[in-house]
Amino acid sequence: MSKAALTLGCLFWFCQAVSAELRFFEPIAELGEIRGGIPLRHAFTFVNAGATPLEIVEVNRGCGCVSPRLEKRRLAPREKGTLTFDLRTLGQKDGPHAWKATVRYRQDNVTRDVSVSMLATVKNEVTVQPAVLAFFVEKTLRQEVTLTDTRTTPLLVRAVESTSKGLVVQTKPLTGGVTKIILEANAVDLTPGRHDELLSIYTDDPEYALLQIPLTLTRLSAAPVQAVPQRVELRGQNATQLVRLRPRGTEAVVVDKIEVDHPAIVCTWAAGPGSSATVRVRVETGRALGKTLESFVRVQMSQPMGGVVIPVQWTE
Repeated sequence: MSKAALTLGCLFWFCQAVSAELRFFEPIAELGEIRGGIPLRHAFTFVNAGATPLEIVEVNRGCGCVSPRLEKRRLAPREKGTLTFDLRTLGQKDGPHAWKATVRYRQDNVTRDVSVSMLATVKNEVTVQPAVLAFFVEKTLRQEVTLTDTRTTPLLVRAVESTSKGLVVQTKPLTGGVTKIILEANAVDLTPGRHDELLSIYTDDPEYALLQIPLTLTRLSAAPVQAVPQRVELRGQNATQLVRLRPRGTEAVVVDKIEVDHPAIVCTWAAGPGSSATVRVRVETGRALGKTLESFVRVQMSQPMGGVVIPVQWTE
């Protein structure tokens, strides 16, 4: 190595030491090819490379599919620690992915950030659609989940269980490695408010023995508006549907925000006609996983106060 290169290398190391006292030994993890549906765990090791103690304030994950777990938050100089990520691969689209997180720490009354990343290419043999469920139940609600195994010899679903007592679950095996899971919720079986639950799918395949779907159940009171149509059913490329929100009273509808449960769904809204509001629901098919999509759009209104949930179904 030349003297100039050695000098540049030392300068680079010195700058890194000064600017990042919390140092990860491998800030970018190359995980190669992974199979969707099989949970993945990766641990990052770090060290307090500074001369004074530091405290990790928070870990900001870039995706809800990543769950961080810290071994310790306070580190003395030269002390090491571990940050472990559990990655939920079910529902991830085929192809390359980058999952990132930012670690915020405080040292000598100064707050700094350092980032870590996990890189992998997802290959799906077994898919579950939708891979995240959110039920907003006013009276009764029915939802279908589709499990598809594209392998020559598909797996067999042994059982499906929910942690919620207010959810009735049935399975219906079809041909071609497809199993339909029918979920039904009744508001009278739910206590008011939000409930975070899990839907567990048990199979006869040791590699896919347990597939788990996050499930949110929220019991709603009567919506202050009527959605027309009450359910959006779309087909084809970049399909669009207009939904009219008609007030049940005399107040004009004013939308505060719109939340979607799938990144392929894009929504905008406009006032009118009259005292109603119009929501435009579009599915960006390039971001949908598979040939079908079932999800929800939640519209929160500032006038009249309240919200309404619109189920969305798309077929290629």
